[in-house]
Amino acid sequence: MNRHHAHESSIQRYWLALACSLALLSGCERNDPSSLDQPHNTAEPDQPKNRQELVRGNYSGPFSLDPHHAIGMDPNIIRDLFEGLVAAAPGGGIRAAAASNWEMPDSKTYVFHLRPTARWSNGDQVTANDFVYSWQRLVDPATASPHGSYLSDIKVLNAARISRGELPVENLGIRAIDSHTLEISLESPVSYFLQTLVDSATYPVHEETISRYGESWTSAGNLVGNGAFTLDIWRINERVELARNPLYWDFSNVRLNRVTFLPIASESAELNRYLAGEIDITAGIPTSMISSLRQERHEEIVMYPTLQTKILEINTAKKPLDNVKVRRALALAIDRDLITEKLWQRGDIPAYSLVPPNASRRRLFTPDWSEWPQSRREEESRNLLTEAGYSKDSPLRFSFSYISSSHNKKMALALAAMWQKALPVEVDFKNTDGKALMEDIKNGDFNLFSSGLHATYNEPSGMLNGFLSTAGLNLTGFNNPDYDRVLQLSTGKQDTNDRQAQYAMAEQILSEDMPAIPLYHKTEAVLVKPHVRGYEPNMIGHVYSRDLWVEPRQH
Repeated sequence: MNRHHAHESSIQRYWLALACSLALLSGCERNDPSSLDQPHNTAEPDQPKNRQELVRGNYSGPFSLDPHHAIGMDPNIIRDLFEGLVAAAPGGGIRAAAASNWEMPDSKTYVFHLRPTARWSNGDQVTANDFVYSWQRLVDPATASPHGSYLSDIKVLNAARISRGELPVENLGIRAIDSHTLEISLESPVSYFLQTLVDSATYPVHEETISRYGESWTSAGNLVGNGAFTLDIWRINERVELARNPLYWDFSNVRLNRVTFLPIASESAELNRYLAGEIDITAGIPTSMISSLRQERHEEIVMYPTLQTKILEINTAKKPLDNVKVRRALALAIDRDLITEKLWQRGDIPAYSLVPPNASRRRLFTPDWSEWPQSRREEESRNLLTEAGYSKDSPLRFSFSYISSSHNKKMALALAAMWQKALPVEVDFKNTDGKALMEDIKNGDFNLFSSGLHATYNEPSGMLNGFLSTAGLNLTGFNNPDYDRVLQLSTGKQDTNDRQAQYAMAEQILSEDMPAIPLYHKTEAVLVKPHVRGYEPNMIGHVYSRDLWVEPRQH
């Protein structure tokens, strides 16, 4: 699960796009490159020269280019520098990547055959041992990866015990049969296992480079990757520039020579640079501009449903939000229709539970209060806060942290206004940068912060696993043995209905304990220049630069 921060069309268009996406995902385990969709953009190009250089917006960062320490928007870049066994296919599903094919000798064993032509950017061959080293590094407690529980979540043999320090990393259920054959063993069958391997945490890293350079191994000039691009320039908080990797196994089909990622937190500033011709693909669009852009640049605006939910994460171990009645009061007082229909107007869907309705194998769970009128919710929120001991004479005081951006500020102010309208509360705002916020979270120095829940594979567990007590990305301190038990049981359920029932039970527990407040299910909105080809988004947000190219103007 990746956490990141915060579109449009009518509900009818949302569900039309959703239906198309789900149709594509129905063949997600098919290892068939011929199933890929055609590029989305067919407008007349407006770039006079075919330089095959692209500039992409990236909101922030990167925090780290180490796949085992990446957070937020970092994987957008990491997916160009590294490559896992499989990759997300344009439009949905998966496709072969570092592994050319695979088979299942039994329901708990996967055998992957690596491409003999796969190379690291320094010329070394990509081998099965590279994946063994990388997965062992991921689960090693000494690595302190925020994704350290990922392999245990997907039931890789012994991953959980290794993460707890009970077994050495050599006991992990992964081994090299030979240099190009990799075997992965699971503790129990996981029907969606292949989908989970698109996550960047499962990518290989180069052992010799890490041993040689230590923490600076991801610096420009040091980093060795196996992806379609190499790291050329990394100027902190300014730009990351990638160059086409001549040793990439599919080099002949990679058309871009250079890709630049710009960390621009302000959507307005990013839009201005897009309109000035400095950016080819934005990370987002200012909501106030969506309506006019749909009229003026309808061929350039791309909107699609995602597996993302905007949430507020709560420090459940720190007063005053350690009280579940307080957390539930804050959740009930929020007018989600006002947020989606008035504040953003992008086609987002009000969220009363964490998993979006478009997630595969999703049995929709919504709490009873989702059907109440807003006035009744506010009345119940006041009752809860009174029961918790707060009043006009003794108001609830807490801090609201968010990463500095015009979007996040607007959201924070709107939420505070809703709370203060319905409840006796005082909110202290703390706007900060991503690294400072992560440090505060690490130290437990926060009450509540604005965040996003993003599934890295199309299954409810891809979002729900983040609230397991053992999850490295459980930033709330939430620890409920019943939740852990229910969600762990879901992984072993091969019957879809049985698994759906477990997911619904898990969501009910989250709704009752409220370690995170769901706000809305996100629809993505970006701008793509007419000269960009191959841009085909999917619900998990993976758009690889290797699939993109620039079309020259025809004379």
